[in-house]
Amino acid sequence: MPSLCEQIKIEYEQVQALKEQLVLEYEKVKNSDDVDDWSVVKKFQVEWEAASSALVKKLEKIRLERFDKKVLEYIEKLLDEGADKGYIAQGLAGVDSEQAWDMRERLLKEGADKNAVVLGLAGVDSKRA
Repeated sequence: MPSLCEQIKIEYEQVQALKEQLVLEYEKVKNSDDVDDWSVVKKFQVEWEAASSALVKKLEKIRLERFDKKVLEYIEKLLDEGADKGYIAQGLAGVDSEQAWDMRERLLKEGADKNAVVLGLAGVDSKRA
């Protein structure tokens, strides 16, 4: 099974291949008035846009997951150093990972103000929020 980086590289190469096919088809028909010729170009354009969009979404998801992990590791360190639980709860704004929800539950169990936890839900766009 390929690693995550290898998977991303494979998908990127597929997107590039679709783009090359799109350009080649466009060059073939750019001076044509025949609608059928242009339908092939449109087909490659749709495929390329979908593949490109899917890859961008995947990369964004990976970036956010890594960001969440770093944020939560830092928050854990601050808690260990005695940071105010209410401020920590508010600092989870926009973080919607399973670890963030576990942290919110932990903060509530350890006496964090419920209002602070609610304020920390700002920017969280999920059914759970």
